[in-house]
Amino acid sequence: MSPLIVRAGDPRKRACSVSKTGISLSRPVIEQTKWKIGDEIEIGFIQKVFCVLLRKTTKGTDCFRLTHLNNRTKTGGKIHCVAWCRNYLSAISVLPKRNLRPIFLRTTPWDLALLLEETKWELEEEFSKAGLERMKQHINKEAVGCYVLLGTRDKILRYGHGQLINRLETHLSDTARFMPLTKKFRVIVFDSKEDAEIFEKVLIAQYELETGMIPPLNEIRS
Repeated sequence: MSPLIVRAGDPRKRACSVSKTGISLSRPVIEQTKWKIGDEIEIGFIQKVFCVLLRKTTKGTDCFRLTHLNNRTKTGGKIHCVAWCRNYLSAISVLPKRNLRPIFLRTTPWDLALLLEETKWELEEEFSKAGLERMKQHINKEAVGCYVLLGTRDKILRYGHGQLINRLETHLSDTARFMPLTKKFRVIVFDSKEDAEIFEKVLIAQYELETGMIPPLNEIRS
């Protein structure tokens, strides 16, 4: 799935942007997160998928203050993280990124996610025992990551995470639920289970934002 972009004329006006001077948020975004000007915001980043994670914190260390985007009109908000954006983020991604639609999270430690790039799946195979055997030639048996099950015309059926080979073997054995609809799968390998779990929920939330529902073979909400 591509990053969500706020199109011209979007009545919700929830555009966010990431530049070398920080992260800018519209007023509706701040209202939905229930953040306040002056709050300390923690930033996380899953580099492999260019996913920025944000949450309000009281830790007081390694955090960035939320200020008004426009001090004169007192509108919008900006997270001033110049050093992080300029010295780190701009080295791996082209900035600025404008008109990003925020992905609100409910069942993770994070409040908000921004996808800076289109999700690039590392491997695609047919949803079959033969497809899984081919995948085993490319990834470690213990590898953790995210996967997506796809149906006809690449319809998204399920996002998941965990030990990839184990999870896909389980789905292949559940012939009544998964075999009639699923045609293929795609995977991304992560360095940690935590990153995989969070990104799965980001993907589900993104799908829900686009369609108003969760993927048909998922049972959890983000």
